[in-house]
Amino acid sequence: MSLANSIILRVILWTSIIIVSAFIPERTAYRGYPTLLNASPQGNADFEYQEMKILSQALIDQGVSNSQIPADKRVEIEGYCRRISNQRAGSISPENIPSELAGTSWQLAFSSQSLVSDSLPPGTNIKLVFKTENRLDYILEFTKTFGLKQLAADSCYTVDTNGVIEYTYENISCDVFGLTNINVGAFGLLKGRASSIQASFFDGVLLIQRSNDMAGEFFNVYARI
Repeated sequence: MSLANSIILRVILWTSIIIVSAFIPERTAYRGYPTLLNASPQGNADFEYQEMKILSQALIDQGVSNSQIPADKRVEIEGYCRRISNQRAGSISPENIPSELAGTSWQLAFSSQSLVSDSLPPGTNIKLVFKTENRLDYILEFTKTFGLKQLAADSCYTVDTNGVIEYTYENISCDVFGLTNINVGAFGLLKGRASSIQASFFDGVLLIQRSNDMAGEFFNVYARI
């Protein structure tokens, strides 16, 4: 590798540190929102569920980012998420979630969280690859970023009795300039950092997170891919 390419690579890697520190989420405290175990369904929310399945797949297939969704449509989708979370019971119990997740991949289709919807670079995909019943890769995939193609955080995870998926970052690697799976030692500052997904609905097709941050309540919708 030439000196110029080496310098560019270092700049990109250090830029990656900033991106990961900002966008790989930290654990959010449980705020009493309905989770898989303590939700009290008052109906089926069949319409909202079917709409959410169709919308999620369309958003992923067409590469539509959250910032491209009109504000009124985002409010409508958030309403779907809220009604599904409040009214529809997931078909998978918390103790069976690890076995259902093992060997599956998921992509964030919609988020009402301002950090995700407004701040991620254009063309960024967030993916969860559950390799086993206790290990996953949290992936940031960049489709429009020069040089940097992907950041992957190899993590261990557990699922508690409320269906809260908690994962801890252990190793972070990147794909850059055609080089794959480069271990990025500078990310050691993130090792041991924990995050969680408070699943308010899960049926093996959709995984809806309902949580809270400094800006208030938000929903993340992951669709199986």
